[in-house]
Amino acid sequence: MSAPDDFRRVFGRFSASGIFFQGGAAAIDTGTIVATLVHGLTGGSAVAVGATATIARAGWLLPQLIVGEFDGLGPLALTDFRFHD
Repeated sequence: MSAPDDFRRVFGRFSASGIFFQGGAAAIDTGTIVATLVHGLTGGSAVAVGATATIARAGWLLPQLIVGEFDGLGPLALTDFRFHD
C-alpha cells in the first residue's frame, strides 16, 4: 500500500469513529433522554421538560462557580484573575 492509500483508509476510519461518537453522544444527552422521560411522565408538560433541561445544566455549572470563588482565594491562586474591590 502506498502512503495516500493508508491515509485514506485511516482518515475514513477516524471519520466514521467521530460520526458514530457524535451520534451516540447526542442520543444519550440529558437534553434528549431526560426530556423524553419527563415528557412521558408528565403527559407532555412543556414547562416540566424545559425545567428539567435547565436544572440539569445549572446542576453542572453552579458548583463550579461556587468552588471557583473559594479556589481563587488561596495563596496559589493566579493573581491576574483576582477580583479587586
